[in-house]
This record gives sequence, C-alpha cells and structure tokens, in this order.
Amino acid sequence: MVCGVAGSLVYLTLNLLGHSQTITSRPCVDPTPTRLKRIPKVRQPSIHARDNSSVAPAVTESKLQPEVRNGVSAEDIIGMASRDPMAAIKLAQMLPAEERMLALRGIVEVWAKVDGAGCYNWVMASEASKEKTSLLIGTMTSIANTQNPQLLFSLIGSTPKGVLKDVSIFYVFQDLAACDMERALALARDLSDEHAARGVAEKLGRIGARQGMEEVSKMLEDIPHGYFRDYFVSSAIESAGKADPAKALEWVLANPKLCDAANSIGNLSTAFALNSPLDGLELAAGIKDGKLRELFIQNLGATWAQNKPEEAGKWLIKQISETDYSSNETIAVDIMHRWIQSDPQMALSQISSIPDVPARNQAMIAALEAYSTFDPQAAAAKVGPFLTSNSPESEKAISEIADNWLRRDPLEASKWIGSMKDGPLKDASIGQLVSNILSKDQDYQMANLWANQIGSMEKRNEVLQSLQKQETQSRAK
Repeated sequence: MVCGVAGSLVYLTLNLLGHSQTITSRPCVDPTPTRLKRIPKVRQPSIHARDNSSVAPAVTESKLQPEVRNGVSAEDIIGMASRDPMAAIKLAQMLPAEERMLALRGIVEVWAKVDGAGCYNWVMASEASKEKTSLLIGTMTSIANTQNPQLLFSLIGSTPKGVLKDVSIFYVFQDLAACDMERALALARDLSDEHAARGVAEKLGRIGARQGMEEVSKMLEDIPHGYFRDYFVSSAIESAGKADPAKALEWVLANPKLCDAANSIGNLSTAFALNSPLDGLELAAGIKDGKLRELFIQNLGATWAQNKPEEAGKWLIKQISETDYSSNETIAVDIMHRWIQSDPQMALSQISSIPDVPARNQAMIAALEAYSTFDPQAAAAKVGPFLTSNSPESEKAISEIADNWLRRDPLEASKWIGSMKDGPLKDASIGQLVSNILSKDQDYQMANLWANQIGSMEKRNEVLQSLQKQETQSRAK
C-alpha cells in the first residue's frame, strides 16, 4: 500500500528526483483547460480512481508497424506518445527494466502536454510503486509546463492524501502559488509528510522573501504554528539575508516572536561573514539582547576565520592593539582557534606584535590554548613566558594544554607536569592530571599519589576530598 510507506518513499523520492531543484514560476492563465482532440482507441479510467488500485490500465491493441516492433529504442517510443500513447506504453513495457522506466517517463511527459487529465488518469490507475510516483511527477511537471495551473489544482485536489499527493504538491507548488496563493497554501496544509512539507515551506519562503519581508509578515497571518511555519520563516530569512542581510537582520530584531531569533541570527551572521564581515560587526552593536549579540559576533568571527583566517586574524590584532583584549574576547576565541590551525607561525608572530603587554599575553594564551588542540607539546613549550602566577586565566590555560596533551600522550605530558616549577600553575596541571587518570583508568591509587604533590594545602585537600567521594561512590556500585 502507498500510504504505508509514505514517509520513507517521499523522502527517497524528493532526494532522488531533485529535492533542491528550482521550478520557474509561471503566470496564471485562463482556468478553462484547452480541449484537444481525443486520441483514438484510448480508454481512460475515472479521475477518481483509487491511489492503491491494483487494476492495470487498459492498453489498446493497435497494430504496430514491423519496423517499430524490431530494434525499437526508448527515444522512438517516446516519439509516438503524442499520437498513440497507449501503443507507446505497450512497447515501452517490452523494454529492459532500465530502458522501460526511461521510456515511460518520457511518454507521460509528452502525453500530459496534450491530454493532462487523461495521462493523470492512466498513472493513477496503475499499480502502486516507485515507478508510479516518478510517472506522476513527470505528469504534473509536464502539465505545469503547459501553463495550466487550474488543471493542476483540480488534479491534485482529486489525489488521495498520501505520498502521491505530497510529491505532486512539492514539484509544482511554485506554479500553484504564482496563480493562487490562498489555494496553494490550502493544499500545502494537506501534506502528510514532513520532508515534503519542508520542501514546500522553503519554496514558499523564497517566494515571500523576493516580495519583501513585509509580505512575509502578512503571509504568516495565514500560516498556523507548527513545523511548516518554522521552515517557511527560516527559508524566508535565509533568502532575504543573501540579498540584503542588513534588512533581514532588522526584520528579525523587530519580530523576534515571529521566528527562532537565535537560529536566524546565526544564519544571518554567516551571510555577513561570507560577504561583508565588517558591516556585520558594525550592525552587531545594535543588537540589544546580550546573548543574541554574543551569538552573532561569535558565529560571524568563526565563519569569517574559517574562510579567510589571515584576514580575520590581522583584523583582530589591529582591534586588540587599538583597544584591549577583553573587549574583543567574544570574537577573539574563535578567530584565534581557526587562524592558528591554518598558520600557527604567522598567527603567533602577529600576536607578538601587539604593543600592550597584558593584551598581548592574553591573546597569546588564547592562541596557545587553541594550538594545544592539535599540537599540545609545541603549545606547552611556548606558553611559559606568558603565564602569570595566581592568574585564573593562566591556570585555565595551563589546565587546557595539560588536558589536551594528556589525552594524546599521557606519559610525556606527565613528565612535563612533573618538571614544572612549584606553584599555582603546577597545582592546576596536577589537578587536571588527576582528573584524566580517573576518567581514563580509574586508578585511585595513582590519582592519590599525584594529588598529594599539590603544593597548596587548600587545593590539595579539595582534590583529595573529591577523590575520596568518587572512590566511595565507585565501590558502592
């Protein structure tokens, strides 16, 4: 049964047959379909044939020319479709499987242009299969190419709810919306599969964005809350952001309840990062919500540095040199991380040029933390001069570097920690080592030996108490 496989089949069909393709919209035409001369010897089933009908469509017994019966190709058969579609179908069914489907798809595409309703009836009367789905798509898109949306509305309206209706709406929705948006939206609400609904909603969002975000606001009045609405808004904002990210951002900030503001902010920051990062950073100052502003700046910086790490990195160094590190920390972390992965020597060299010593040290620590994610030994060798005793930032950095090195090479990392000068930084590193021993080996004896080497009595007691608690819980299991 078609309905039993609706979800998976729609998903498969939409992906295999071009989920992302764009269909050019067409103008609305006179609703009365052109009446063409009926093809002789073609017996059509009722337009109300059930979707799950197992009755094979009738085939005429037309006499075929000898040259057609022998050595016939799919192209030859398709050429017959406008004159005698049923004879063409009979020939197509004699072809090998891979050629048969190609021929049948070509036949319905030709047939639907001259007799859309007749072709639809034949497809709907055929047995349920993936082939049927493909043939219906070919029929509907071919009718759309004849600029007859009213026939599309009629045929889709008569299609039983399920996978066939879903794919029909999906592939010709743009044509339907161009003619009658209200009726198109009514059909969209009949979609039974989320994948199809998403595709239609995204098409609708792009249509709305082309007309302006004010039009999107009006369209939202007729779309109930739910995943269709969410996909529509997201698509509209994304499309508007590509054309004019500043206007799209303005709409999001003015209408936070009409969209997922956080997701939209993230998407728009990406648009700015790829096209005009400095404009984006300038506009970020106008985002009043602190969390949204931070999200926007972080994502912009990360995307910018991912695509142009040197450009983003040099801009950051200039900003830190002209102001300080703290005021740029939100964007600095992600830019540092991607820049140092791209060219560590260049990044460290540029950071060394920051004139203000505290700002330079903070930037260098952040960069070396990032460096330690892929070369912790090199980061450990360079970080010493920039660390400050009794500094939370320095303790965090040394713990991060120790953690990254311990994950890669615990023996060498342990030697490095053991060789460090006594003090808060070594204590922080030992604390990280103890944590790694417990998470990897659950060796409480070894962990206690290291914990007792912590110089600060307060820190040592804190770590030992935590150890004792974890060991007790572990034994109780």
